[in-house]
Amino acid sequence: MLQLYKLLVTLLFLMCFACEQNKNETSQHLPLFIQYIESAPHSSTTSALVQLLNSHYRAYQIGKESIHDYPYVGGFMALVAMDGSKIEVLPVLKELYAAGADIKMTDETGVTALHFAALLGDRDAIKWLTEKGASEEQRTGTGASLVMYAAWGGHIEILKEYMEKNPNLHDKDNMGQGIHVYAAFGGSVECLKYLKDKGLDITESGNNGVSSLIAAGNKGDYNCIVFLEKHGCNLYDTTNEGINVLMYAAWGGNVKLAQKLLEKGFSVTQTDKNGNNALHHAAFGGHSAIISLLCGTKEAVNSQNNDGRTPLMIAASQGHIEAVKILIRNGSNLNLVDKYGKKASDIAKKSGIHQICNEFQR
Repeated sequence: MLQLYKLLVTLLFLMCFACEQNKNETSQHLPLFIQYIESAPHSSTTSALVQLLNSHYRAYQIGKESIHDYPYVGGFMALVAMDGSKIEVLPVLKELYAAGADIKMTDETGVTALHFAALLGDRDAIKWLTEKGASEEQRTGTGASLVMYAAWGGHIEILKEYMEKNPNLHDKDNMGQGIHVYAAFGGSVECLKYLKDKGLDITESGNNGVSSLIAAGNKGDYNCIVFLEKHGCNLYDTTNEGINVLMYAAWGGNVKLAQKLLEKGFSVTQTDKNGNNALHHAAFGGHSAIISLLCGTKEAVNSQNNDGRTPLMIAASQGHIEAVKILIRNGSNLNLVDKYGKKASDIAKKSGIHQICNEFQR
């Protein structure tokens, strides 16, 4: 759940502009609806919500005064809806709604609270949101439907329910990815089997070349891979960008699957069309355990992609402190430069994260 949480937060704020605020910033710089929630006399729900605000929203420059002027309120409701591992979803959604939040509003990627409620399989939140006017037909900016999000979350009963309401088995998002790719991305063999039994071709890739087997590298276990391979998927498929299932697993931090794939003969040093190997992808994702695993292939540690960037440079650029430490311990060459003449230490300085810069001064 923690990995899913991190992934979703990344997706949610991908389009936001990150302008870090002073940690002592007062509440007068926050939108009125956030001030309302912070001062509202509610108990544990409000405390959890304020904690959520402190950990995410104070990291962004907020200049709007009214909830109706605030462009990311839809994204905030989506964040609350997907944060089921930390707080009760529905009470907080109700508080936001009472404060004036627009149920139908989206974040900049087009994601609504209803999408994330489907992803979590929270039937109560789904029911309440639809009763308040949230549209079950609304799609994200990438064209993903509510059904796709339910399949991504592995919620077979919700998937079945919506497939009965709107039986568009061959529905696709803007990238040509079908429902089965979303089910695979969440690693749900149950949803994949259901879709296959309904007659869907689970071997079909999206226009970007992402197949269900490659997508399964993110969260699926080896049983999911075996199921897909058994039913016609090619274990050695790559996307249009040359990314294979091991690279996907590396980016997603899927250590157990990566270990299995290495045992099957996958190479850590195989590169995609941008010259990135599995360790580059792991460095971008910042997952310490899988970086440690892949560092066992020493020739990958100082490999450079088409931009001359090493895994260490990528980890530094993304602000992954632990990843930087692991890569340095495993022999990363601090003196290598990318094609722009920048060392990893230069990239760390540009990231503005002092803890990372300190690692290059030890």
